[in-house]
Amino acid sequence: MLLDIGATKDPARRSQAVALLQTAIRLDGSLAEPHYRLGNLALTEGKAAEALDELKLPNATREVTRFTMRCRALMAAWALAKRPRAS
Repeated sequence: MLLDIGATKDPARRSQAVALLQTAIRLDGSLAEPHYRLGNLALTEGKAAEALDELKLPNATREVTRFTMRCRALMAAWALAKRPRAS
């Protein structure tokens, strides 16, 4: 996949991957994988609101809902890990 580890450092590959994922969503919005990948990419770029928008899917199928639940759990864990620790 174009978004394999390290691939997002190449802006051209990142743009191509995002375009392909968005096309997949336009063709079938119930597919979980492209939403998950776009949400995960946004999350790694520090765009939590954008990531959450990707994971809030209207008329979600059971598969998408399961992915959404996992992604929300990952986002919560990521947010906790980024918090400053009390001394």
